[in-house]
Formats: sequence, C-alpha cells, structure tokens
Amino acid sequence: MYRASIILTQSRLIRYLCVASTCLFVLGGWPDAGQVVAEIQSINQRWQGVLRPCREVELTAELPGILEQVSCKEGTEIKAGQVLAKMDDALQQLQVESAELQAQSDAAIEQQRLQLQETKIVLNHVKESRAQGGASEWEERRATLDLEQAEVGLKEAQEQKKLLGVSLRLEQQALQRYRVMAPFDGKVVEIQAEQGATLGQGDPILTCITLNPLEAELYLPVRLWDDLVVGKPYPLIASQPAQDRVKLIGTLESKDERIDTSTQSFRCILSIPNPDSKFLPGFSARLGEGVEASGNDLE
Repeated sequence: MYRASIILTQSRLIRYLCVASTCLFVLGGWPDAGQVVAEIQSINQRWQGVLRPCREVELTAELPGILEQVSCKEGTEIKAGQVLAKMDDALQQLQVESAELQAQSDAAIEQQRLQLQETKIVLNHVKESRAQGGASEWEERRATLDLEQAEVGLKEAQEQKKLLGVSLRLEQQALQRYRVMAPFDGKVVEIQAEQGATLGQGDPILTCITLNPLEAELYLPVRLWDDLVVGKPYPLIASQPAQDRVKLIGTLESKDERIDTSTQSFRCILSIPNPDSKFLPGFSARLGEGVEASGNDLE
C-alpha cells in the first residue's frame, strides 16, 4: 500500500511541475533548469531520514581534577564496564584506606564489652555485700544503673561499627566516580581531553557510540500511517559515498502520534541490524520501492 502511495506521489510531482512549467512559460518564459532540479530534490528529501547510532554518549568528568589516564584511542572497540579513563584519585584512595581501617577495627566494641563485664562484677559484689549488711540499697541501684549503661554502650559501639561499614562503601563509591567507564558495548569515536589536562565538573572526555543496530529517523506522509505497523520489517534504500542505493531492512520501532500539520507528516523510528558495523551513521535513507524483505545488502 505505501509503495503505491510513494509512486503516486512521484506522479503527482511530475504533473505539478509540468503544470507549473506551462504557466511560467505562458507568463514569461521557461523556468530555469536548476530551479526545477532543486525543487525535485527538495520534495524528495522531505521524506528521507538520516541513519544514526542507536546509542551515543558523551562521557564527562564527574568531579573536577586532573585527567590522570586515558586508556583507549579513537576507534577502540569497548565493552560495557570497561575503564576508559581515570581522574587523579590519590586523595580519595587515602580516604578509602582510612575508612577501611575504621570499619575493620573492633577496639570500641571490645572496650565496651570489658566495661560491661566489670559492671557485672561490681553489681554482684554489691549484692553480696548488701546481703551481709555492708552495702546500702542506693549502692545496689547505682551498680544496676552502671550495668544498664554499659549494655547501652556496647549496643551503641556495635551500631557504630555498622555505620563505619556504610561509610566505607560510600567512600568506595566515591572512588568509582574518578573512573570513566564504558556504559555499553560499542566504539570510541572521539577523545576530547588529553591526559594530564585539568578538567572541571562536566567537561567532556570522550564520546562513544553503538553501531549495531542503527536507527533511521524518517518523516513520512500521514497517508502512510495506517499502512505501517510497529514491530514489522520494511524495506529501505540508503545511500553513502561508497555505495549508492544500498538495500536495507528496518524494523519499525515507533510512530510518533503527533502529526506535523504544516507538512502533513509524522515521525517514525526504524531499527536496522548492523552486526559487522559496515554501515556508518550519517547517510540518508528512505522507504524502498519494490525491495524484498529478505535481509540487508551488506556486500
């Protein structure tokens, strides 16, 4: 259905141009050939889109400081979680080491445990002394209160150790912010900062992309809305400098329900498999005419 619509559009275009040319001839002469060609190209390009990476991210410095290391080059294939660059983290390393020592120390808990044992001994001694008439009721109450305070002190020391463990994890997380890691499998396409440079928070370091799959963003005439179904494959024709009219198959991922009333068109996104990264982003693509949905032409 949409192929017929495209062919009909081209027929109308030719008819309109013929009528326009005739009118201009009657009024004063033939139109300039360059203007006619430009008009045809303008209308054809209206329904074309551009292929782009499905993911493109500019990685920036999370914290201000010196860029200590860049461990990749432009064009490097990367894996998700791979460290690509690192800021100077010497001071934060010391913070982590200090937090580790505090979190691993049991000295405060041992001190409170010994205090608790001492108060138990004192309380037992006071009770025995009172039974023999050597201690008063007030002394026994005081010894009992000391025991309860020692129990609270031990509990507080145990909770403090848990808090120190949390502080250690926070410092370790802060240390990770000094590392610039790949957010996904892909390729580094640009390095924007040199090793040793002083960066502010948010300054760009490098850009990485994913080329498989590619995405095609097209603006199509609204009359094709009912003919295109999300999740189904459709033929595309793309062009690039080395290969003209390359045949592709793209799966329709989404249709924007907001219609552009000025052009009577809608925006849609198609996903195009690109396992060998043979297709590069940036070249144009349009819906194909008579292209069999048998797979992408990667040759």
